[in-house]
Amino acid sequence: MNMFIVLKNKTEVTNDKYDKLLLDHTNLQRELNVTKQKAYELQNEVNELKSLKSVTQMHSVQHLNNVTKHLQQEIQNTNNHINVLESDATARKQDFIALVQDASQMKMELARYTASMLSKIDNFRNFTVGFMDGLRVNMSNEMNENNMNYSNTKQVALTACGTIGTYNKGDIAKFSIIKEHQGIDRLNSFTQSGIFTCEMSGTYVFFASMMSNTADGYFVLYKNSVPKSGAYISARSEIMSQDQACWW
Repeated sequence: MNMFIVLKNKTEVTNDKYDKLLLDHTNLQRELNVTKQKAYELQNEVNELKSLKSVTQMHSVQHLNNVTKHLQQEIQNTNNHINVLESDATARKQDFIALVQDASQMKMELARYTASMLSKIDNFRNFTVGFMDGLRVNMSNEMNENNMNYSNTKQVALTACGTIGTYNKGDIAKFSIIKEHQGIDRLNSFTQSGIFTCEMSGTYVFFASMMSNTADGYFVLYKNSVPKSGAYISARSEIMSQDQACWW
């Protein structure tokens, strides 16, 4: 883009120079025409002076000779001025030709630069279109895969409660009263052992709550014999009902 701006500025400067040269050339041509007209008139006067034949006119031959010499000098000066003007016009013409050549060269460079930029834009557009098409295909494949995985996912849920009992350190609490269940086949194993076995792969969320009538009761949740979470239980004086220890 900077190259384009530079070429544009050069073109504007060249146009300004061209307009100035054209104006100077027009003024020089006008002055040349005026000078040629004056030379033509002086030459006519000289010719008229040379054709004098009468005696009266001969008396002023000396004067006329002086005038003639003066006119000839004027003509010579005019011719010299014309030559200078023609030389100046020739130089301006050469400058104009050079400016036209520069303008043509700048136009060619601008055309090449424009073609290069258009090519880069087309390449970037093609790259962008290809990238977006690939991205859409990947997103579509991922969405289809996620939809298949979701459709193949089985929902699992279980709510169970325990009974009042005495547990010592290291004992496994039993939740033998099943309230709700879905997607679980081995309920007997869970109610008898207190150990929940994940029958399908996936993400499981566990919640548990217990109450105790002792001041230092606590329970711990284990995963594969590794403790993961636990809580201390506040002392309660009243007798717990059958549903006051639950597991989700």
